[in-house]
Amino acid sequence: MIESVRAYIKTIAEFMLFLIIIRMLATEKSRKYINFASGIILVLIAASPIMEIIGMPPETIMNNILNAAGIYSEYNEDFSLGETENALMPVFKANVEKSIQADIEGLGIICLNVDCGVSDDFERTGGIESVTAIIEGQSGGDEAENFIKRKYGVENVNIIYQ
Repeated sequence: MIESVRAYIKTIAEFMLFLIIIRMLATEKSRKYINFASGIILVLIAASPIMEIIGMPPETIMNNILNAAGIYSEYNEDFSLGETENALMPVFKANVEKSIQADIEGLGIICLNVDCGVSDDFERTGGIESVTAIIEGQSGGDEAENFIKRKYGVENVNIIYQ
């Protein structure tokens, strides 16, 4: 029991020492953010014995806070898109397709439809992987293809003449 109290006091003292050093190095603009973050951490440290008594370890509470804030924590290994990102992906894709269609029509080419493949991979979320455009007539496809490759950085561009 005495060892756990010593460890608790030692943790608070170490955090306060760390906080003093950080506050000395901080700029005037960043002090309010440091004060806010350190206040939350200090409350969690101070409440850790109570949380252990009620059966919820502080690591679980901190993990829940970080996940709710959208910050990756070391305890979270799930890199999949959340509900918000999945809901916004079709909107993003539609806007990209409209933009590409407007760009093609800006070249003087009649564009009937654009379909693009958008990545949902964690490293490239929102990256355009492929573009398929249906244009009217038999000319202008090469110009549109080169323009899309240059502007959007897409290697896989397919132009269909109709």
